[in-house]
Amino acid sequence: MSIKILSGKVFLVITGASRGIGKQLAISFGSVLEEGSHILLLATNLNALKETAKNIPPSIFVDTVNIDLAKATKDKLHDIIIQSLKNEILDQFDHVVVIHNVGSIGNINQYTNDLTELNVWHDYYDLNVFVPAILNGVIMKIFNENTNTKKLVINITSLLGIKPEKSMAYYCSGKAAREMFFKVIIQLYNNTTIQQYNYLH
Repeated sequence: MSIKILSGKVFLVITGASRGIGKQLAISFGSVLEEGSHILLLATNLNALKETAKNIPPSIFVDTVNIDLAKATKDKLHDIIIQSLKNEILDQFDHVVVIHNVGSIGNINQYTNDLTELNVWHDYYDLNVFVPAILNGVIMKIFNENTNTKKLVINITSLLGIKPEKSMAYYCSGKAAREMFFKVIIQLYNNTTIQQYNYLH
């Protein structure tokens, strides 16, 4: 990844930033951001988010918000972004970077014929596909009028989005759907750079 995407003042949003890959990305990106940049970290565990924030230089403003993204609505996400940016002038940011890291594996002890509970499918796709899509749209619309602000969307995906695994139908199908959604964005918007990174398998 080119360091140019992190040049100037950056508004960075990372989901699932309380542990694992999300936490490390927050710390790594935060260490190279310019003074005055703004990071918004989202996850369910506020204490863990605050621990992540402690590892980011004090010259970077870090906002931590605990939220269950599986239950988030468009209005709630919009309010969180606006509240986080309440003291900021949007066009001061050279880059907006959104890292969609949040996700779950789902039940890996069941095969496809056992996956018959619709509410379980809904819950899985809400967290892993639908809310990332909604959050992305909310952020892009907020910054839509700032044409000079370059936009980068990073989707953390997996090889299992294209490689089936017999006990991981939730995970495989969710990753495939999310990856295709961001591929569609690539076709639609020339001013948004989409990068997808594989992990886990």
